[in-house]
Amino acid sequence: MTTTAVAKKDGGGELIAGYTRDQVDLIKETVCKPKKRAATDNELALFLHQCRQVGLDPFSGQVYAIFYGDNMSIVTGIDGLRILAERTGNYEGQTPTEWCNDDGDWSEIWTKQSPPIAAKSGVRRKGGGEPTYAIAHWKEFNKGDGNWKSMPVHMLGKCAEALALRKAFPAATGGVYTPEEAPAEKPALEPLATDDREQAAEIDAEIKSVSDLIEKTYPGKVNAKALARERAAAKTVAQKEKLRGQLEKKFEALSEDGDGEQDEG
Repeated sequence: MTTTAVAKKDGGGELIAGYTRDQVDLIKETVCKPKKRAATDNELALFLHQCRQVGLDPFSGQVYAIFYGDNMSIVTGIDGLRILAERTGNYEGQTPTEWCNDDGDWSEIWTKQSPPIAAKSGVRRKGGGEPTYAIAHWKEFNKGDGNWKSMPVHMLGKCAEALALRKAFPAATGGVYTPEEAPAEKPALEPLATDDREQAAEIDAEIKSVSDLIEKTYPGKVNAKALARERAAAKTVAQKEKLRGQLEKKFEALSEDGDGEQDEG
């Protein structure tokens, strides 16, 4: 997908994809706002370009951006997807949402306290024929917080309808997702406690010792750059222990092959 560059307007104002600077600033503060920083002009350009592509209005809340670190997802509510389907002139509504229990039985009414394992929705197109169905599975969409705790049946049903709308009208709705479908943000790793830091340092030393031994005994069998990346990525004690175990297994395997340097004499 292309972005629209920032252009100067006569009189000193700026435009991004045809929006004035005041409009851009408003969007940055409302519907395209990362948690800990301001959106860049390139991110704004991409967001507004997508708004124009799908014909949804950010000022009326039909479309907005969700950020996961430096990654941006452009989302709309379920009403926005219905609008896109309606504009095709071929949308004739949807079937009643159905929910599935553990035995594989489907029902249009869910009365259990536990959430369903899946929801199914069908979208009808003009011209008759069978509806286009899609199924959303609980284990794939449940985020375990917010409305997923208080309204799990409703949330899963919206996911199923969104899937069905994109399946029935791919040209009009492709690439547009609802916030219910967006992945949960990964929590940041907590800093290691003092004891854990000491243990991590010991494991780091062992990792270096094993890698040095492999390099000395079996030259060229350790990719130093790749190992450095893996060590940098191993933040927790468990991750460091896993890396140490991988190196120890590698040394054992090389020892069994017996192709290391031999002492002369």
